[in-house]
Amino acid sequence: MTLNILVVEDELTARRVMTQFLQDAGYTVNNAANGQEAITLLEQKKFDIVISDFQLRSQMTGIDVLSHFERVCPGKGKILVTAFGSDSVEDSTQRVGAIYILKPLNLDSLLTTVKSLAAEL
Repeated sequence: MTLNILVVEDELTARRVMTQFLQDAGYTVNNAANGQEAITLLEQKKFDIVISDFQLRSQMTGIDVLSHFERVCPGKGKILVTAFGSDSVEDSTQRVGAIYILKPLNLDSLLTTVKSLAAEL
């Protein structure tokens, strides 16, 4: 079974790198540049895992995106990526049932996390 992953990242280079890396690992990957694009995709397609940056340079944060994903697809895999670690971000991440990864992102660690989540689906 091929997993469908949504990458939500406002920084173009990071979004492209994550998308290509995950595609090369054998996953089907869509991406979005902001929260609203992500919500639109979540309404149109089914995803197994959503990976979202916390700061999206829009009115929505990654927590907003992951919260919406939990409402439409409960129990699926959620990863929050951020350079802004804090107790409140970590608490919010736990409330939506997401895994929290700090930037700079290690792609091998990301892949390990994706594989771990995939094994639970």
